Amino acid sequence: AAAAPPPRVRAGDGGADLAMAGHSSGSEGEGGSSDSYDSQASSSDSESEGSHTSSDRSGSEEEGEESEDEEGAANEIEFHAAGAGGDDSAAAGARAGKGGTGTAPGYAVVLEGLQLDNVLAAEAVRAVFQVVCDRCSHTGEMILSSEAVASTPAASSAGSATATKPFEAAGACPGCHAPWGLAMRPKFVHEHSNVLCSLKPAGVRPLDLLPSLMAAQCAGCGGVMSLRGVQVGMPCERTCSSCHHHLSLTIPAVSFVPRGPTEGRGNKGAAKGGVVRAAAAARAAAPRGAMAAFNGVLQIGQPLPAYGTCRHYKHSYRWLRFPCCGMRFPCDLCHEEFTPDGHEPRWAQRMVCGFCATEQPVGGVCKACGK
Repeated sequence: AAAAPPPRVRAGDGGADLAMAGHSSGSEGEGGSSDSYDSQASSSDSESEGSHTSSDRSGSEEEGEESEDEEGAANEIEFHAAGAGGDDSAAAGARAGKGGTGTAPGYAVVLEGLQLDNVLAAEAVRAVFQVVCDRCSHTGEMILSSEAVASTPAASSAGSATATKPFEAAGACPGCHAPWGLAMRPKFVHEHSNVLCSLKPAGVRPLDLLPSLMAAQCAGCGGVMSLRGVQVGMPCERTCSSCHHHLSLTIPAVSFVPRGPTEGRGNKGAAKGGVVRAAAAARAAAPRGAMAAFNGVLQIGQPLPAYGTCRHYKHSYRWLRFPCCGMRFPCDLCHEEFTPDGHEPRWAQRMVCGFCATEQPVGGVCKACGK
């Protein structure tokens, strides 16, 4: 009787090498040479060639149907993930906050135009970020601290609502109660690097860097000391406690550069439609200032929400950064309305252009776009 043909192994099958190795060892154990085996199996191969051809054709059709089903499922997943600012993205953020695999991109916090005077390096030890909810565009604050700073009584009482682990924070949206999560990986900033940290949000997007606590190393003696209340647009100065050198750190502007996978990368048309629908839903919601219609990350070169206007001043195309709290608002009335503690505002000295989002000193014409 003719010997049975060797088992057919599809290309790319993970067990192909093991199956072929087992077959060759079995034939050698029986004492037959490879030539005798080929001569015995040639007749059976020729007889079953037609059956193999038909089975291969049906198998290829089944594989084609399976590949089409897999492609359709992948496109469906990408379509659901493309809805920026909707319920799908909020659900993805919630899954990421609970340990799942979310598709929210990470961000690199870049200190634009960083100026260091007698500072060798600096690092954030307690960073305060203003964030915006993915679901309802409500804004809030999240505090991320190192283990040493978070263990102090003052820091614990101030950040107990959000701090969970070193450089991690969790909470809930005050508007829609969606879960929020934010993780930070700090980095050293120096004359050759202006990246403060990398952020991984869940359910939120970073909006601004608020006054924070940083540790600086003196360029004269190498001593490390704290810089309190480091604020965007305001120079932070102090004297070294060891060598008495004058130290200064200035951050003219901050930007959040997306890194990693973005939502809806494989379906650009669906992503564009999702952004349009999210913007329309935000405009239809009850107005809570100019920032209520914004559900994204500020990018230098792109216009502000509503070009920086608000219901108080419809022809003022800018945001103002108030030095009393370090936050940006379209006007002083918006500042009084949306500050939780109700502190008295100080005269703003810096603005953000409503047409290109460039932060600069207050002036009549933007130095970047000329508007």
